[in-house]
Amino acid sequence: MELEFNRERLQSDRRARLRREMKALGIGALYLSDEADFRYVVDVKVPGGSVFVSHEGQPILYSRSRDRGYVERQYENVRLAVRGNHDAGSGQEEKLARWAQEMRATMKEFGVEKGKLGVGVLDIQAFRALINEGIDVVDGRYALTMAKRVKTQDELKCFRIIGKWYQDVMERFQEAIKPGLKEIELAAVVHHAAIRNGVEEIFQLNVCAGENMNPWRRWPTDRKVKAEELVGVDLHVVGPGACWADVSRTYYCGENPTQAQKDLYRLTLDYLQKVISLLKPGEHIDEVVKRMPPVPEKYQEQLKNYSIAHADAMKPHEYPRIEWKKTSTDPLEVGMVFSVETYFGEVGAKDAVKIEELVAITEKGAEILSTAPYEQRLL
Repeated sequence: MELEFNRERLQSDRRARLRREMKALGIGALYLSDEADFRYVVDVKVPGGSVFVSHEGQPILYSRSRDRGYVERQYENVRLAVRGNHDAGSGQEEKLARWAQEMRATMKEFGVEKGKLGVGVLDIQAFRALINEGIDVVDGRYALTMAKRVKTQDELKCFRIIGKWYQDVMERFQEAIKPGLKEIELAAVVHHAAIRNGVEEIFQLNVCAGENMNPWRRWPTDRKVKAEELVGVDLHVVGPGACWADVSRTYYCGENPTQAQKDLYRLTLDYLQKVISLLKPGEHIDEVVKRMPPVPEKYQEQLKNYSIAHADAMKPHEYPRIEWKKTSTDPLEVGMVFSVETYFGEVGAKDAVKIEELVAITEKGAEILSTAPYEQRLL
């Protein structure tokens, strides 16, 4: 599939959003070493990489010497990393001291030597080295979180592309289901279809059948699928622009589902669609939670183990989240992307249904981005 987004604009818009948040928090520069964090700034996959970004100028991408050749083909401002992300052993303190000195010199180079240095994921030894160098170190994750909460125009295109991928992947999964096939064999079908479509990384893949759906099993096993039972799949992927997404489906093995299976599936899907209809710009999260549709008591315990909806950005369960057990007065905004999930399974029963949709908040409400099929035999 052709990726119909502008990569340069994606990076420019992301940096502009991040820099606005940095300035609002009084942060002069950020040092980010977690891949999901630094790829928001520089969309280049670099093992063990890190990035330095300030208010102006091109961010610096730090790379190991072994990777520098191919990294420089994708990005101009590349420098050798002074330290690894988890240095240990002899000479560690000296290496960290040199790295901290370089951070101070880099801040001076960008004109923010008297400002705060925000950091993301950072080990305690590196944190202490920065403090010993006299750098004012603060938590930089909030600036990044607030920047990521609303998607740029090209990020939304990336999520639409991922939504189309889910259609093909789920169709292949549904077609492959048959008695005697193992859960792990079905997982292999999903993995192949995802990579073929262009998925960069499979973050998590759950396939479960029959009693393994209740409670929902997190990883596929060598259990064989049986006729006339439900089969579930939950796929978390990293796609273009390093965007992370999550969609779930439940399908059926056979041709003659019971009325109870049909009723459970219809109840789950109807509930999910009602929840999605409540997600509108300007609505405050706590008010959305108060207006959740009624849930039969026998399903409440397990349903409330899951989020109502969690934001998708660069890693699992980002901000904001809509939770049963936590309150928030934060509003929904145009451009937010969520995975809305519903799981209906009575404790002790065999059957359960899990369906999860990828949606974007628009001016008219929540738009479903995934075109993955539902199970028509259960409708």
